[in-house]
Amino acid sequence: GGVVALDWACPPGANDSDPILVMLHGVVGHSQSSYLMRAIEYHEQRGTGWKICAKTWRGIDVELATSLPETWGPRATEDVVQVVLGLRQRFPQARLCIQGMSVGGCVALAACADDRLAGVVSACCAVSAPFDYEQGMRFLKQAAPAAFGPVNCAVIVHQYSREIEGKESVLARLERERGMEAGSLRQAVQPSMSELLPIPPWRSPDTFHGTITAPAMGVRTPEKYYQVLAQHLRDALPRIRLPVLCVYADDDPVTPPSVSLLGQLEDHPWVVVRRTPAGGHCGWFETLWDSRVDTWCAEWFAAVE
Repeated sequence: GGVVALDWACPPGANDSDPILVMLHGVVGHSQSSYLMRAIEYHEQRGTGWKICAKTWRGIDVELATSLPETWGPRATEDVVQVVLGLRQRFPQARLCIQGMSVGGCVALAACADDRLAGVVSACCAVSAPFDYEQGMRFLKQAAPAAFGPVNCAVIVHQYSREIEGKESVLARLERERGMEAGSLRQAVQPSMSELLPIPPWRSPDTFHGTITAPAMGVRTPEKYYQVLAQHLRDALPRIRLPVLCVYADDDPVTPPSVSLLGQLEDHPWVVVRRTPAGGHCGWFETLWDSRVDTWCAEWFAAVE
């Protein structure tokens, strides 16, 4: 069991047969993420007729309904599959596509490998994905050009500390269920100021996932948690049987090509890789706001219709 939220943006006069784009955030994404706002604006300005449906992660922008917060692994994949199947049942005539950003792209690819979505999802676009989570976390802890890992942890801690509609926060619930003093769990996983300095190694990702995420997955260590996520995606990629576009930049500072799984997609009959010299991580900005990603994904969905 569990609960996720679906945030919708629908054009005027939308009906049940209009196409639906399911958006999956990055690991620290939420309903107000800039790339979600850009995608909505892109489709509104061009009158594409697409309805945008952004799925949240467990415990982010929605009350945590069980004692298990988000793990971004096999359970997240199953959540996506169930959401898409539910949308198909609710909107039987609508075309369904998926667009995932960063970790959301990895989860999207794993979901597209599920046989239950064959003939249900028309196409997928994975931005700054796929990557090996184990290698990626090692890079973020030891070799990243900035403290991306601690910053991401700080954002997740902030999200997990929020009360949603008066309900207790994720961290408050976990503290209560674990018999911990109020505020102690946040204190344990909140990155310190020294962690935000550009001096590796950065240990806060291990602290956070070892304390919060690994137990939710039923494993003992953050290293084992990273291994499970990496193997889950590696196993899924060969099973994809629907049109997929993967967009990756050579200058990605968060998940560089050295930690990617692009090599596993060579000669894949269902996957096209668009690799560019520049673009950063979920970037490819043409202006301070506009991104080429929205154009590339929209063109991909139109081309494989």
